[in-house]
Amino acid sequence: MMKLPSALLLASGLFAAAQANATLSFSSIAGSYNLFLSGNLGSSSVAYSGDTQGAMAVGGNAWLQSYSVAATSNASGTALVVGGSLTQNGGTINGNAYVGGNASFPTNYGGTTINGSLTYGGSLNSAPTQVGTTTHSASAAGTLDFNAAEATLQQTSAYLANSANFGASQTGTVSVAPWTTNNYVLTGTNSSLNVFTMTTAQLAALSSGSFTINAPSSSTVVINITGSSATFGAPGNFGFFLNGVSASHVLFNLDSATSVNISGLGVYGSILAPNAAVTFSNGQLNGTLMAASLSGSQWQGGQLNSVAFTGTLPTISPVPEPASYALFGLGFAGLLLRRRRKTH
Repeated sequence: MMKLPSALLLASGLFAAAQANATLSFSSIAGSYNLFLSGNLGSSSVAYSGDTQGAMAVGGNAWLQSYSVAATSNASGTALVVGGSLTQNGGTINGNAYVGGNASFPTNYGGTTINGSLTYGGSLNSAPTQVGTTTHSASAAGTLDFNAAEATLQQTSAYLANSANFGASQTGTVSVAPWTTNNYVLTGTNSSLNVFTMTTAQLAALSSGSFTINAPSSSTVVINITGSSATFGAPGNFGFFLNGVSASHVLFNLDSATSVNISGLGVYGSILAPNAAVTFSNGQLNGTLMAASLSGSQWQGGQLNSVAFTGTLPTISPVPEPASYALFGLGFAGLLLRRRRKTH
């Protein structure tokens, strides 16, 4: 049996890692989770309080208080994945929970019930009040590669934000309803994909207006919001109307945003803001939230209703993982080594 050079053996291992990450897609993230964060949820000083009807994935640490996770999900599936440590003070996890770091469940507010199993990678500082089984595993959160997921979300967001990727027939119009101010109407006629562009100033003006989307029921709607800081609704509310298209086919894309505030309204559609710290203090999001981090105010966080994004986006070639680059470099080095041996 031929023995491979060590460089090629290492490359083959990295190739396997790259292949594992290659299966991660935007549709699998947006369609499987109600909330997906690459960073933290809440903070040690202000835990996040609210309700998420679907499953959650948090790449950093999570601090929850009187929180219901996967409130309407099947308890036999995965409800929560936390890459770092989890502190949950009261509430329910309706399914299986995986925590990469330490897990703590203080009983100040009645304790926490897990209707499923708990797997943790660090230490169990205080056990849930009720749980099916608990297992210690160093790879507790290894089911998700949060770095690969973050790269996928960033690449998808950047592609959608580039108007050059879409033709005239896919570009919808943004107008203001006659005899009104701040009542925006988005109209698209493409049966497959309709892309719109709005500024953060237009989005903020909706706090005293309304928002209407007219598009075929078969289509996917992408609304690109330009600017670094965006506000949905605060300080007031705006009416949200969908004609034809459903909330599961609407995606707000905030590629340039580093700060997003959602308050006091119901948003119908998913939000993709992979580089943004999101503050969601009250109101409802009927869709998936994908961001860098999420925080709220004391005892008050937004509610995320489980409306998975099931729209169809253009096929986007995945960003090569670092392992892929290493594979190329090491494979090339192995080839040179082999040729050198032949020469000698």
